[in-house]
Amino acid sequence: MATPMAVASMALVPSYLFIVEGSIVFIFNTVLALIILLTPKFVKHKEYVLLAINVVFDALFGLAYLLGGIFQRRLMDTVEFINPTSRWNCYIMAHNQIFIIITPAMGLLILANVIDRYILVSRPGKYYKLTAKYPLMLLLIIAICCAPTTIAAFIEAFTSTQGPTELGICVLQGAISRRIQIIIRSIRILTSLLAAVFYMPILCNVRAMLRNPASVGNNNKKQLKLTVTIALITVSQLALFTVPDLLILITASTNFVFFVMNLNKGIINMFLIVFSQKDIRKQIFSWGKGSTISFISKVNGEAAVQSSRNTFPAVK
Repeated sequence: MATPMAVASMALVPSYLFIVEGSIVFIFNTVLALIILLTPKFVKHKEYVLLAINVVFDALFGLAYLLGGIFQRRLMDTVEFINPTSRWNCYIMAHNQIFIIITPAMGLLILANVIDRYILVSRPGKYYKLTAKYPLMLLLIIAICCAPTTIAAFIEAFTSTQGPTELGICVLQGAISRRIQIIIRSIRILTSLLAAVFYMPILCNVRAMLRNPASVGNNNKKQLKLTVTIALITVSQLALFTVPDLLILITASTNFVFFVMNLNKGIINMFLIVFSQKDIRKQIFSWGKGSTISFISKVNGEAAVQSSRNTFPAVK
């Protein structure tokens, strides 16, 4: 049974950090995803669409922290004591809704990345026949896999007959039962570890191909670089998600450091993608230039047409 907590006794840093860093993760990853998805040369290729889905997931994760930080800050600014509330009241908070879905989804997405890279290196002919809609199929499968835990969390919260047992600050632990917490974190842990294990033979294959660069075409070089990028993203997930998840399950505590580690994954992944993918980096720095030049050309063209209309031939 939760007891009222004085706001004066609570740390201010977590909520402010969640707002600031959550905003950075959400805004910059959203912009990066839009650049990829709105660029024709990227959106036509399934591997870039799948990469954009990874970025969108990081953006949603940042949004959850941002919304959670805003809720905590507003609550702490309006009351002197934070009173207990029901699990349902915590469950319906937007940030908890996102966390319930995105927690297992992040692990499943990393596993989907590995499957994608495995098909590429083991059956390249079959891989290149897949259409740009193939990443959307993977996204649908991830959504279906997340449905059982999402539905179970809703049923538990909706049917809870207990009174105000959760602290009104409404972190994820107050929105779902201990059992659901273990399940969704275990899914992320197991899928991340499986992805790391399955990536070993893929990287061995990539290494063998790089030893004979003459046999690797330009398109294959881009695919190999993307494979290395996905490998680095997998490593960052192991370090910043899997390790905190394991510690949370073992110790049954939620240290502030664990949340900071989770948040930093979105920033690190963004830098990994930008600095390892030359085409995306070039597109970022040139984004807007094309449209600006096109707009200026259009304005100049219209001005020239208008000028020709207002010019009359000389009378002889």
